[in-house]
Amino acid sequence: MSNQKNELLLRVNELEKQIRDSSIINDYLQRQNRDVVNELDKTKNELVEHTKAADRRVVCLIDGDGTIFSLSQIAQGVPGGRSVAAKLTEAIRQYLPSDQFQLHVWLYFNKRGLSETLRRCDRRDAADGLEAFVWGFNQAAERFMMVDVGAGKEVVDAKVKAYLEDEIKASQTIKVIFSGCHDTGYLTTIRSIITGGYEQKLVLMPGYAEMAAGFYALNLPTLIIPELFEPEKFNTSTPTFPLVPPGLPTDQARPRSITTSSAGSPKLPQSYTAVVQTPATPGAYRRSSPTQRKARHIDPSKVRSVRLEMVVATATSAQILKSAFITKPGRANSLEDLREAMQAGMHAE
Repeated sequence: MSNQKNELLLRVNELEKQIRDSSIINDYLQRQNRDVVNELDKTKNELVEHTKAADRRVVCLIDGDGTIFSLSQIAQGVPGGRSVAAKLTEAIRQYLPSDQFQLHVWLYFNKRGLSETLRRCDRRDAADGLEAFVWGFNQAAERFMMVDVGAGKEVVDAKVKAYLEDEIKASQTIKVIFSGCHDTGYLTTIRSIITGGYEQKLVLMPGYAEMAAGFYALNLPTLIIPELFEPEKFNTSTPTFPLVPPGLPTDQARPRSITTSSAGSPKLPQSYTAVVQTPATPGAYRRSSPTQRKARHIDPSKVRSVRLEMVVATATSAQILKSAFITKPGRANSLEDLREAMQAGMHAE
């Protein structure tokens, strides 16, 4: 009886141990299940956010004829283009930190016109690096584009206005960052956008230190990125006086002062009109009077002799040409035949 009791106690202990082990395993599996569920929820949320980001975008439109990137960056070529793209991206994402979106940057400009302007401004380093800079900017991100639209009046403006009107009304576009604040020609389009109720989607991004007249009155939010663009317009005007060449004293390059005559009045250089309109001084030109001019005497015999010589020479030349084409019949006369005939005629004379 006691043996049977002991066996039952051992069996009970074993079953209790199995229950405890099962409970431990069950707790572990429940924790694993909770972890899997949490990971699944997190993945679903990320997928939803990614889907939202794919459907939400921010478009940055840049008028490249008036909003010029820093010339020091342009002169660096490809690295400068990538650096500018990274700085622009960072600034926009810091300005819109709570939104998930795809960033599109579209810049339209006249590349040849900009290059010529840089050369006129004596920035050959930037002009030489411009093409490589465009490559670097376009390769920095899939949705970054610098587009050369070529020469033509208002070509860039037309492109920017068209995309501005389309993107501001697109449902997937949450913001349009507009960089054309130097040109008052955009004001009419922007006022129409505000009237249409899309004011909250528009952000101004000036390139120059000062925006054109009329943009401040719009009271739109503004994104300013220091040292990204050239702060002032290019000065392509020709200087009044040439620069002093090396080795030339500076006083020789300055305009000469007006001298004063003995009478006290300023002695100015004469203009072309003053010189032409100045009356001629009497006796300045030699002219012979009718009484001083004498008629020349012409000898009629000499005139007749000269005319006779001309007639004889003409007849002789005609005879030479005739002999060149008659003396050798039966074959085509060559230039050599003509030359021989003329030499024979001259010897005959």
